[in-house]
Amino acid sequence: MKYLIFISLLLAPLFAAEPEAAELTRHLERLQAERELSMLRLGTQYRTALERGMQQATQAGNLDLYTALESEVSRFQENPGIDEAASEPEFLIRMQGTYREREAEILREYYRKLLQLSSEWDRHLQQLERSYVQEGDMPKAKATREERLAFQEGPEQQEARDWLAAQPQPNPQPQPERIEAVAGRPVPVARATEPAFLSELPLLDSKTAHGKLGLNGEMGYGKKGKIPSIRGEKLLKSVSMFPPESGKAHADFNLQGAYRNLSGAVGLNGGSARRLGGKVIFRVYGDGRLLWQSKDFKKGSEPQKFKISVAGIRSLRLEAECPGSNKQARTLFIEPKVW
Repeated sequence: MKYLIFISLLLAPLFAAEPEAAELTRHLERLQAERELSMLRLGTQYRTALERGMQQATQAGNLDLYTALESEVSRFQENPGIDEAASEPEFLIRMQGTYREREAEILREYYRKLLQLSSEWDRHLQQLERSYVQEGDMPKAKATREERLAFQEGPEQQEARDWLAAQPQPNPQPQPERIEAVAGRPVPVARATEPAFLSELPLLDSKTAHGKLGLNGEMGYGKKGKIPSIRGEKLLKSVSMFPPESGKAHADFNLQGAYRNLSGAVGLNGGSARRLGGKVIFRVYGDGRLLWQSKDFKKGSEPQKFKISVAGIRSLRLEAECPGSNKQARTLFIEPKVW
């Protein structure tokens, strides 16, 4: 807004009657509105991710993570933006890193367009100055020259040049991109530096026929305190779900485009594989696209391993389907990990 005021004052004495000046002002107003809307959207997405992280921390019984995220939600509501980065926990550090990456992309796009508009207006003033000289109207030519020089040194133009000059050069290596409703452009993703179990990442949505989704050592249904296991081995980082008869169960996780690979296995809890009444099909989707599907899992089937690419994937879905009977369909995604 401060830039629009500056432009209005600058143009008023000499160019207010020119249609080009009015068009420039409209472009600047639109550009400013796009920036403000993009930042509002980014703030909403950040708060939503924090709140989902609080839900996951609640399910995992992680008080430290819940308290840290609760504090960040409160701070962000009072003072949107991130001035000082968190030192822990790792989940919040990743979230803040992603926010800053996207904020920088919004500013980068805004400043580039601003300087482009400024350059176009400067060319227009040069042509106007030349025409006044050719007409012999030297007072207007000199006034145009003064306005042009003042315009070139505008406060936000200088701010834009300084900000862009201070940014690190882009990595020449090809980087996957995610498409976000932020300035309507591809936004570089923030890379995760450490592997993570899916059960530790933000849960976006889930559906299961019995109880709730099982995460971090919980079955989610049946006897309280029962831990997922196969052949007596406890699987504390598995994702447990119970699909309905002739239906599907699922769990959606927010990867934020920060990981390249996913590995794990699928199977049935305890001795359920020996008592399975129908068959189960396991699937993995990335941003709505099928990435992997198991062979039909039938009575007596052994766990099936998978390793797939998730580069650039924002939302990952784990799905278990029972085309018919769901008797003993105690499905497990066995300790799936991303890195």
